Amino acid sequence: MFRNIFPLFLVLIITLYSFSGFSGEGEKNIFIQKSITSPTPNITGIAFDGKNIWVADWKEDVIYSLDPTTGKKVDSLTSPGPTPTGVAWDGSHLWVVDLHFNKAYRINVQKKSVVWEIPLPGSYPFGLAWDGKFLWLSDRNSRQIMKISPTDGAVFSDMDSPGGEITGITFFKGYLWASNRIDDEIYMIDPANKWVINIYKSPGEYPWGLASNGSNLLCADYNDGKVYFLKVEPGKDPWVRDEKKDYKLEFVVDFYNYGRGAIDGGEMIVALPQSRENQEIISGPVFEPEPDSIFTSTHEQKFAIWNIGKIIPPARKRATVKWDLSLFSTDWFVFPDKAGTEADIPERIKKLYLADGEKYLINDPIIKKIVQEVVGNEKNIYNKARKLYEYVIEKLEYKLAGGWETAPKVLTRGSGSCSEYTFSFISLCRAAGIPARFVGSVVVRKDDSSVDDVFHRWAEVYIPPYGWIPVDANHGDKPDARGRALGFGHLTPNLFVTTIEGKLEENKLGWGYNYDAHYTYQGEANTFLEGVGYWRPLKKGKNGASCGIKSGVQESVCDCGLPE
Repeated sequence: MFRNIFPLFLVLIITLYSFSGFSGEGEKNIFIQKSITSPTPNITGIAFDGKNIWVADWKEDVIYSLDPTTGKKVDSLTSPGPTPTGVAWDGSHLWVVDLHFNKAYRINVQKKSVVWEIPLPGSYPFGLAWDGKFLWLSDRNSRQIMKISPTDGAVFSDMDSPGGEITGITFFKGYLWASNRIDDEIYMIDPANKWVINIYKSPGEYPWGLASNGSNLLCADYNDGKVYFLKVEPGKDPWVRDEKKDYKLEFVVDFYNYGRGAIDGGEMIVALPQSRENQEIISGPVFEPEPDSIFTSTHEQKFAIWNIGKIIPPARKRATVKWDLSLFSTDWFVFPDKAGTEADIPERIKKLYLADGEKYLINDPIIKKIVQEVVGNEKNIYNKARKLYEYVIEKLEYKLAGGWETAPKVLTRGSGSCSEYTFSFISLCRAAGIPARFVGSVVVRKDDSSVDDVFHRWAEVYIPPYGWIPVDANHGDKPDARGRALGFGHLTPNLFVTTIEGKLEENKLGWGYNYDAHYTYQGEANTFLEGVGYWRPLKKGKNGASCGIKSGVQESVCDCGLPE
């Protein structure tokens, strides 16, 4: 009865669950190289024997051998159990996991006979992988991935499954890979440290089995019955854009003097962002009024500057900057084994981003002790940065205590704001020889039409040969491996980077996010400085053109018929 009911339960899940991953169309997922269609749509586990692909058919209790070029059936064998969920190739034999009997069977595929069987730990076995010496098993009920003995099924080590339900696992390029059919994701895992390194959207709506043919990651999809051949590195750039959102941003800075003394003079400053990996500026900046000057730092950060002049209270000075822009969900795909060492970092990067600062205090005994204990003799830049990232997450909890304290004090206290998470992480990185810097941003707060007056800050670390990678220890402060991975090399499509840290003496904002003011006054001047970002979704015309800030290009293509 169990075997007859469960496939219906799977169909019900597929019907009710709203999938958010790629549909499997090649043009939508740059990682798809090709796909073949299995002769059966009910495929679960998948393995590669060096020549052909083996797929398990849950419904028919059959394991098929397929031609990897055409997908045509080459051979088949009867499953030793009624519910085959995972398969793996150990170099000479095929292993099959059976859910009903909770066993794994080693099969001689030439003779089509079982030569060994082992009981499995857990109670709901799904994925199976071979690492060259041991078997690895994913169990649905315990939410564990276990390294087990191929002799008797004894558990050598285990880790929590990242994300939701792990259906397939395999080893490829020295990493453990796991498919999550609830979130439609595939994870690249460092099994030694139990870190999720990269997260990929699955090529289909129900990723199940995973395998490797040596060149590609293979993913069997239960929903469409296809086997997808995936590359796992994006190409020239290490980052990939996904979800896109278009906005209008009006950033307003008000400087108030309530008295009694007069402001003698000074300046208001607003950071001017540029297009970068996670954002494209469609048009702008448009200023109201025009700034008195534009300052460009040696690291290409631009600032608009308005002279304040004399302000007799009560009075207000206002500066406004407007942009039309696109924000993207952006992921960086880094392979730690390909990361360089300190010797591979350009000297100009070292000089600028290994320097000390009053928030960092990299020579403080507290900072030095932490670096020695956490990093030790590690040379790989990625591993050093990731270890420090994990330390900050374990050490700190998010709490607004007022002000921005120094890294040693924050790490001793054990709590901090997003800025204090960032300053602490940067301090540890620089003390460990890893170039690091902060970026400031204006944030779309939940609704597309929203207001931001608190902003957000995170770090970037320089990892050769990949370049600058975003690291947000505050955002990544989660209890699970998937949640932590989202803070290392991932940006959501609601973050507009305005400020990039450079030389402190050139930074017109000091330690601020997006704006500042410098001034002198007489007597008792009661001043207040406020910066607010006002967000609106960017309207689209009939042909998809953006209708926003007027420019020569937009006036010629806008066809929405709305007043501008």
